[in-house]
Amino acid sequence: KTLVQPVSAKAVDLWMPIADASCTAMFNAHEAPDAAAVSVLRSLLARVKAASTASGEMPTAALSQLFFVAARAAPRVLIRVEAAGVQHAKEVGERANSQLGIGEEKGDGQDDALAKDLGVGSQVARQSEGEAAREAAEEDLGSEKGILGIISSIACKVAANETGAFSCSTLRTNASSVLGVAAACSGPMAIKYTRTIVSLLAGSPDLRVRCNAAVALADIAVRFPNTFEPWQAHV
Repeated sequence: KTLVQPVSAKAVDLWMPIADASCTAMFNAHEAPDAAAVSVLRSLLARVKAASTASGEMPTAALSQLFFVAARAAPRVLIRVEAAGVQHAKEVGERANSQLGIGEEKGDGQDDALAKDLGVGSQVARQSEGEAAREAAEEDLGSEKGILGIISSIACKVAANETGAFSCSTLRTNASSVLGVAAACSGPMAIKYTRTIVSLLAGSPDLRVRCNAAVALADIAVRFPNTFEPWQAHV
């Protein structure tokens, strides 16, 4: 309830630390935290759309809430999906080894039949499957039609603030935060938004926005170095 509770623009700064604790509790205690997070985001996004005007004006408080929750939910979802993929790959490998009578504790240096066909060791084969799960999770998060893709598209406009329509510093800060998180979580979004994030670092009047941009670029440099490399000279 805390995450979707409407607040005024003046109360957003007071709401954020409470919402941060609520996000942590949701992912630690909820039986289906990923689904719960998506439900919260869809509720907040629906409120933003309902309160937006035909001229393009959007509610400051609801937007801030949407960006804040999305920035905290997206990396947690990715971590959970990656961990589940790696665990699944490990279990599949262990079952294959068991069927072939190969136990890793024996350390006999024999690869299982599937790994031999692939030309790699069984551990490498399982690692490859885990990496495939991570890449699939990134593709899902990076989908423009997905919830994070929709939110990031709005956040890009708000953080850049090219028309000067978004005067609230907290709103722009939360927008830059979710934009950076999205780019760090997803290769396609890193490609799409790195230019904007570099521009925010160079030209935003908000210190918090520039700090978010610097953190985001560091994450992109580590996770997607090929995407970051062309912009390195501008940082």
